[in-house]
This record gives sequence, structure tokens and C-alpha cells, in this order.
Amino acid sequence: MKTNSELLLGTWIRDSDDVESIQLFGNVKLHFTADGQLIYTIFDEHKDQKMFLTYRVENNILITDQPSAPREEKTHFLITDEGKLEWECTDGRKARYVRVQPVKTHKTIIYTIPNFAEFVGFYGAHMIWSLEEANYVGPFFCMQKGDEAWFERFESASYEDATAKAKDHYEAIFLTNVDYALLGYDGFLTRDNKRGESLFIQAFERKDSLQDGAILIIIPYVRDHNARSLIIGRIEIYLPRNSSDADKSIFLNNLKIGAHNHTKGFEFWDKHRDRNVEPILIGDY
Repeated sequence: MKTNSELLLGTWIRDSDDVESIQLFGNVKLHFTADGQLIYTIFDEHKDQKMFLTYRVENNILITDQPSAPREEKTHFLITDEGKLEWECTDGRKARYVRVQPVKTHKTIIYTIPNFAEFVGFYGAHMIWSLEEANYVGPFFCMQKGDEAWFERFESASYEDATAKAKDHYEAIFLTNVDYALLGYDGFLTRDNKRGESLFIQAFERKDSLQDGAILIIIPYVRDHNARSLIIGRIEIYLPRNSSDADKSIFLNNLKIGAHNHTKGFEFWDKHRDRNVEPILIGDY
């Protein structure tokens, strides 16, 4: 059986359901190490603030100390039956945290594709095809630079943590000199007060300005587990605002070529697409 100290080990973030605590104290991350260190991070839109503390546990009391200004502080805490960390603040209020689950990555070398739209079409079809074997699509990232390209999957007990890790990876790649990159993940889309499942694709092509090459694709779908049916809705493609009609036509043609090249993905989409609507809508991002 783990001790209270061992139960704390790892990273915790503020429980998103604990709205009052977030409004009062902001978003906070706690990272407990095995050697008695606690990194306390307060997230800020301009610059995150970090405090480096030492800690020890006596029964259900967490005792922290800040080496730069020694002063012990004692806090009552509890690990709930749901596995959440409940922390009593100095004013008597309680804040809740949830554990950040570890995220594993699986990286695979892939073939290069000479055209950005074909690249998007191929991996978009691959993403749709993934719905055949699973109830949802795990987040993934792929990129190409010169004659190198790779595909990376993110796995965790928490889908939200895996998706957040994939998004961080995608955003970080903006700062590197790649030709193009793509992020795919499963999520929810709310329209007309209706919440439904959708696949999301964000991608960019390296140009003079990143905004010139960034696109968004939304692929809504409805799965009826009882009837074992799947309906894939109209694919929405949002291109940069400065795209001309000719640009959109060329992009769409090349995207279709890429999708056709993923035979299983294209056939799966064609089998399950909603034939009551136009298959594709192109708009401005």
C-alpha cells in the first residue's frame, strides 16, 4: 500500500470542474518529485510563475517550505475515491486537482509527399479510416522536411492529456524549419445548441508568413452503437483568407488525389458519408 507521500508523486492540474477555485486562484500545476521537491506553477497569459518548494507529509498534512524564505506552511489534503487531490487553502476553501496522466509517443518514419494538399488529403483519409477499428481516433502529428517525414501517435489513459501533448508538439513545430505539418485529433463540436463528435485537422505549409499557409478541417460524424452504424458528415475545409477561387480549386483537386492514394481510407469514407449533403464545403480560415 502506498503512503500518502507516494500518492502525491507526479503532476497535478486544477480540476476543470472546480470553477470557483479557478476563478479565485487561477490555473495551477503541482509537480511532486520523489526527492521531496514541489514545483508550484501559476499559469499566466504573459508569463508563468513558478515557486520551488520542499515538502514532506505527516499523516494527511502537507508541510511545505520555501528555501529562499524559510517558513513552513501546513495544508490538509485528501486523495478522494475518484483519485482527485483535494487541497485546503489558507482561507478554508478547498481546491481540487486531477492527476496528469503520462503520455507515450510512437514515432514512425513515413514516405514524403511532394504536395501539401496531397499530404493533407492522404492523412485526412487515414484519420477517417481509423474510425473503422475504434470508437474514436487517437491524436497524432505528422510533418515533412526535405526528404524526411514522420508520423507520431500520442497515447495516454487520459485522451485530453494525449491531445494536449499533441497540440503542444504541433505548436512548437511552428518555430522550426519544416516544410509542412499536420495535427489530427478527435473532439466535440457544438452548433445550434447541439453537441456532436468531430474529427479536427490543423495543418500548415511553410510560407513567407505562417498565417498564409495554415488551414483547418472539420469532419463531423455520428456513430450509433446500437445499430452499429456510422455516418460521416460534410467535410469543412477552411483555407487562408487570401486564397483565390483558383487556389481553392487547385488545393481541392490535390487533396482529392492524396485521399484517393489512401485507398482504404477513401473507400471507407465513401461508404459511410452522408449522401444527403454536399460532401465538401470550402471556406476561409
